[in-house]
Amino acid sequence: MLQGIRILLVEDIKVNQMIATQVLKNWGAEVTIAENGQESLEHLQRDIPPYDLVLMDIQMPVMDGLEATKHIRQDLHLSTPIIALTANASICDRDMCMAAGMNDYLTKPFQPVDLWEKIQAHLSHLIRQENVEAPPVKKL
Repeated sequence: MLQGIRILLVEDIKVNQMIATQVLKNWGAEVTIAENGQESLEHLQRDIPPYDLVLMDIQMPVMDGLEATKHIRQDLHLSTPIIALTANASICDRDMCMAAGMNDYLTKPFQPVDLWEKIQAHLSHLIRQENVEAPPVKKL
């Protein structure tokens, strides 16, 4: 499934951190949590090896996800896929995410199968081909 995949989860709400982390770890991913955009920049600058994917909330204290994404693209010059994982569900919100430099968008609460489809779309080159179907999710 996602063995060897490093994901940076940028989320300030503990219960959302817990749910997303559990789903991703059940699939075998290595998950690091940043509680705001500023922390995400710090992780992306210092953590080795680099992350394969960033799941980015939009509304957070200190630095929001849109601002963090702009810094990731313009200042850090990283092309790491960034998927918005947010409660903001309007077309305008989606367009703002894309304009900031995000690669995709998923609204919360999410269904694991939808998250899997987004991950598969952006990391298919890293996921073993026998694992292209959405993996089962253990009860949380």
